[in-house]
Amino acid sequence: MRARRRRIGFIGRIDPDETMVDGQTVKTRTLYRYLVRRFGASNIRVVDTRDYRRETGRVVRELLRCLHECDDVVVLLSSGGRRTLFPILWLASTALGVRIYHDLIGGSLADDVEADPSGLLVHYLNSFEVNWVETRALADRLSALGVRNASHLPNFKDVDDVDVDPHAPPSGPPYRLCTLSRVTPEKGIDNAVRAVAAINGDGPPMVTLDVFGPIEPSYEERFRRLVDSVPHVRYAGRVPPERAAAAVSGHFALIFPTEWTGEGVPGTIIDAMHAGLPVVASRWRYYGEMLQDGVTGLSYDFDRPELLEATIRELLALPEAEVVSMRCALLERARAYTPEAVFGQIVQALTRPAKSAKPEKPAKPEKPAKPAGGAGLATTPEAAVGPAGPGAGPERDARHTRVMIVVHGLETGGAEMMVLHLARELSRAGHPVRVVSLHGDDTDVAGLMRRAGVDVVALNKAGGPDPRTVLRLRAQMRDFSPAVVHTHLPVLEYVLPAVRLYGRRVKVIHTVHNIAREETRHRVLREVNRRAFSHGVVPVALNEEVRSSICREYALPPSAVPVVGNGIDLDAFRGPQRRGPRGAGARLLCVARLAPAKNHALLLRTVARLRESGRDVSLTLVGDGPLRGALEERARELGISERVRFAGRRTDTAAFYRDCDLFVLLSDYEGMPMSIIEAMASGLPVVATRAGGVAELVDDGVNGALVEADAAAAAGAIAAICDDPALYARLSAGAVRTSSHYSAEAMMEKYVDLYR
Repeated sequence: MRARRRRIGFIGRIDPDETMVDGQTVKTRTLYRYLVRRFGASNIRVVDTRDYRRETGRVVRELLRCLHECDDVVVLLSSGGRRTLFPILWLASTALGVRIYHDLIGGSLADDVEADPSGLLVHYLNSFEVNWVETRALADRLSALGVRNASHLPNFKDVDDVDVDPHAPPSGPPYRLCTLSRVTPEKGIDNAVRAVAAINGDGPPMVTLDVFGPIEPSYEERFRRLVDSVPHVRYAGRVPPERAAAAVSGHFALIFPTEWTGEGVPGTIIDAMHAGLPVVASRWRYYGEMLQDGVTGLSYDFDRPELLEATIRELLALPEAEVVSMRCALLERARAYTPEAVFGQIVQALTRPAKSAKPEKPAKPEKPAKPAGGAGLATTPEAAVGPAGPGAGPERDARHTRVMIVVHGLETGGAEMMVLHLARELSRAGHPVRVVSLHGDDTDVAGLMRRAGVDVVALNKAGGPDPRTVLRLRAQMRDFSPAVVHTHLPVLEYVLPAVRLYGRRVKVIHTVHNIAREETRHRVLREVNRRAFSHGVVPVALNEEVRSSICREYALPPSAVPVVGNGIDLDAFRGPQRRGPRGAGARLLCVARLAPAKNHALLLRTVARLRESGRDVSLTLVGDGPLRGALEERARELGISERVRFAGRRTDTAAFYRDCDLFVLLSDYEGMPMSIIEAMASGLPVVATRAGGVAELVDDGVNGALVEADAAAAAGAIAAICDDPALYARLSAGAVRTSSHYSAEAMMEKYVDLYR
């Protein structure tokens, strides 16, 4: 477990510039300021979700940093924010143990739960420490829907002192009415204006109406026309939230004709209480927890806005003594909605000891582990996530092991091709194997697996964190009954909860395909890995460079990280002996995803330099990715577009190796590139940068050349090899010899040793 930190995360729409005065932002900002006063600004890690729709990437990045740094996180989100960020919060809570305190905005959550046939929203909410809701009725309703941790926490508002004399006689007629809310159709502003027009008719005005609040841009033109068309109605502008009660205090009554079904405990009503204003309101779902007919004002049926006019008339007709009584009742109720009345509950939750802080029982001494095959496994505990006991999973026999391979996806890439070779060899050797892709399986790689008799299943994971994936993984485990789950790429955040839910003892092995920090860039996911490796999951490195990076990143001894190199089907790539470039030109090949780490831009500059020196070289790029358009444009700028072929994503790479003379890979970082092994098996000398584990494959002067990330250096190495037939032949033979150590069968046998 991580050492607990005193820093508190805070996630919500704060808007420090205070340009936004809607109820959600005001509530969020008020709570934030209180926590700063209580715990100190340096101890609060803020994620402002104000513009999350336009800045989703920024918000998610800040959220991940916050979840990494904080063990206690307070969250205030609207319904839209919930859809985007709840999955990440769920992951932090379930996989990392972060305590999430969700303070609900509004009253629509129960409706959202009812409208969610997947049940995901309930799963998210139940993973949190608490869900604070603004009304008791909403807490009860959520509990009935399966939310186990809903707790009543009233809305609150920080209001400047207002000097109100509830016994002062009303000034009127005309009686001054007001609305105070976002000026938008869902707040019923049209209904209020029409009611005033009807009450006044053509005679002397009985009432006036001041409309306070920010105007929704899409509504502004319509609203302005409406106000201009009705005498004695004016737009009074927006007021600072803390001054709202003072701004409306001279009025006779507040009109709250809301038509929004998600209304909870509106801050507007709290302002009316502090100002002592009787309230005429539609009876929204939670009206009764704040207001009471005849005590704090009057109400009408939520679904009958035409009754607003009559209800205002009824209030105007009340004896002055009843109006005074309403004012007094409102002023008394305002005390329950102050920050001071509410924040104690929040602070109490944030300062109580964590469950993990309880003294733990001393663990029973474990029996010494039996030596197992593979480097360092004699001291590595078996990954048993989930209890062992009767029926604790299938027995491993001496010959065959049931292996479930879980991979992020099955697009054409180095890790995916390695999984293809491994699964195919396991199947050939008689080991029951199932490949589970978190995403789709309509790919060429999946097709190759199926043609080889490998069972392939796709979970069709939704974008972003998706708890349903955990349940689907568990279902696959129950169906297949694996003894080993072998994971690749960032999937442990789903696999580990699934194994725990599966409930049987399963060995989990995770292959790290690149330098540790490059493969898992998000802090939260690295924390998942850290906890997994410290609790029995076996990390496997492709080479010594990757092993060193794992040991550094996760503070592990080298003995805890076995090394198993990639392997390929050598027979598929072997061909006749290479004789070097034919004719005047050399045909260069690069097989790699068109992504920044592969540095194709440097490769294009290298080709341009070779062309400038008079060499008729050509380049074939096999692979696809986000930089394809930019690279095509760069080739045109360099004047080499006619000599550069973009072949796209392919699985028939053996034909490209046979048709080219030299393999070039100028990446910024690598693990153990499958493409280099394939090129060497095809007899191609390799020119590559000293990136990650590349130096463990490419032996300078033996099977290729290692160069710095410089176009002149790369061009010089390519020219030297192509100009010297004897050198080319020697490097080609060396490449074939090197590749012989990287067969798929040898790779499979090493993994089987780890499985047992």
